[in-house]
Amino acid sequence: MPLRSKAQRRWMHATHPDMAARWEKETPKGRLPEKAKAAAKKIGRKKKP
Repeated sequence: MPLRSKAQRRWMHATHPDMAARWEKETPKGRLPEKAKAAAKKIGRKKKP
């Protein structure tokens, strides 16, 4: 499963380094947003009810 934000990346490396290494391989190269919710607001996603 790819990482969705920089915050998730920091948390994963701090708590589950082995899993974080696997997820890093699946994460596309490029910029990640600081927080996933902020990115969702930018592209207009609706919250789940």
